[in-house]
Amino acid sequence: MYQCLKPPGFCLPLALIGALPAAAQDDSGLDKHLTLLGVPSAVTAPHGSVFASLAYATQRVNSSEDEGDGSLALGLGLGDINDGLGIQLTSQIVSLENDFADSGFFGLKLGRRISAGQTPLYLGLSVGNFGAWGNADDNDTTVDAMLTGFHLFDTGGSAPTPVMFSLGYGSHVRDRFTEPGGFAGIGVGLSPWLASSVSWYGDYGTLGVSWSPPSNRKLSITASVVDVTDAIDERRGVFSVNFVLPKAFGG
Repeated sequence: MYQCLKPPGFCLPLALIGALPAAAQDDSGLDKHLTLLGVPSAVTAPHGSVFASLAYATQRVNSSEDEGDGSLALGLGLGDINDGLGIQLTSQIVSLENDFADSGFFGLKLGRRISAGQTPLYLGLSVGNFGAWGNADDNDTTVDAMLTGFHLFDTGGSAPTPVMFSLGYGSHVRDRFTEPGGFAGIGVGLSPWLASSVSWYGDYGTLGVSWSPPSNRKLSITASVVDVTDAIDERRGVFSVNFVLPKAFGG
């Protein structure tokens, strides 16, 4: 089976998980970066935004060879997740080797806020690996359901500390992404430009950090260690450069 840099249906742009929804930051004075790497989030890209994520992994998933490869995700956001239904469409090119864009698939995520207040909650459903082409056509279509929440903790500093969490269940999570299973993760904003996270996806854990220049919130750079304990003998580093262009269309 051909695999992308991360599990099937999980190759989503990391930058989008780093943006705290407006509903969670109103009048909070929030000026800290936030991210969650390694598990899907229920949050969708804002309406009218487009995004791109270029990633590199030091080793491919389910590969006997010690070789790295890259991937590219492109997508857009539609709808309002806070007042209605948020929709995120993604196209994933799963390898940058050989003929460019000769293998890939599409992903669709729907999200909706189900609770407001101090800890807003979002419910999401995603479908991945559909409309696949090239070698990626061998993979099964995946389905994930996620619950994501945000909270601001007053730690006595100049600004509150943002925290986000995500938990869910997917159709291809455990046993090398062939069986259903659960996942969970938590991310913490450390400074205006730095955030970290820890997550567990089925059988393995991921530690990650993300950097975003305060002068350009459209850009983020992430680094993570996937399968950090080598539980499934798939430990690898994943690095990405992510760019989000808000209000690119739709007014």
